Amino acid sequence: VFDLDKQIQDADNEKRSYRSTVEQLQSEMEEMQTIHRRTLDENNQILKQIKQENETLNEKLKQQLLVAETCITV
Repeated sequence: VFDLDKQIQDADNEKRSYRSTVEQLQSEMEEMQTIHRRTLDENNQILKQIKQENETLNEKLKQQLLVAETCITV
C-alpha cells in the first residue's frame, strides 16, 4: 500500500511539473506572439514610410527632369 501511495504521489508531482512546464511554455508563446505582432506592425510602418519617401523622391526627380528638359529645349 505504501509503495502504491508513493507511486501515486510521484505521478501527481510529475503531473504538476508537466502542467507547470506547459503553462510556462504557453506564457512564453504568448509573449513571442505579442513581440512578433509588434515587430510586424513596426516593419509595416517602416515599409509604408519608405514607400511614401520613395514617391516623394520620384516626384522631385520628375520635376527636376522636366526642368532639365526645358532648359535643354530652350
